[in-house]
Amino acid sequence: MKSIIVCLILFLCFKAYSDDLKNIVIYSDEDIPYVTINKEGIIDGGIATEVIYKILNKLNLPKSTIESVPWARAYFNATTKPNVIIYPIVKTKERQENLDFIIKLLDSTVFLYKLKSRADIKVKNLNEAKKYRVCAVRDDYRADYLKLNKFEYIELATNSTLNVKKFIEGRCDLIISTEIGIQNKLKNLKYEFNLIENVFSLKNLDSALYAAINKNTSKEIKDKIKLAGDSLK
Repeated sequence: MKSIIVCLILFLCFKAYSDDLKNIVIYSDEDIPYVTINKEGIIDGGIATEVIYKILNKLNLPKSTIESVPWARAYFNATTKPNVIIYPIVKTKERQENLDFIIKLLDSTVFLYKLKSRADIKVKNLNEAKKYRVCAVRDDYRADYLKLNKFEYIELATNSTLNVKKFIEGRCDLIISTEIGIQNKLKNLKYEFNLIENVFSLKNLDSALYAAINKNTSKEIKDKIKLAGDSLK
């Protein structure tokens, strides 16, 4: 009888734990090649999403755990509500106040780019770049970096694809991006990568991409997700 009671307690504990995991919501927005969205507006792939899919599989959670919302809303929900994960996101001091960066997805390097046709633009250092209009995405870590370094002329877009479109159309002078990111967005917009060139490397900007979870999420859930991520290494 005692063994039956023990088994029942263990079953109920495991069920409660599993139910807690089912409360997890993962938010992201289109960010080619890291996150791609199909015609129905559903996230269906990307090099960062593929890592998330593997983690969901380890946790026995469906792909529908991931939801596509505008980045600003994804960030707001992740920083204010327990059990919410956001990806791909870069670790900054400010963001660590509300988020735990539990899974490293990818490493990347950020550059400032110009159109090759703009021979008038010359950037030898960060201060020289400040006199130009720079395209960036609202609430993105690169926009935060520009603000922190006192860039005055920042042209903000609501998403990364629109950001590249604005840059190509000449609505700003420079764009801040990773090479793989802008290369894929140009391809998606039917433009050639050789239209642009990088003029400055932001080597001091930590631009590794993570999945981060709200700090107020229970330690048990965070440990379970981190363990699933670590098992992929």
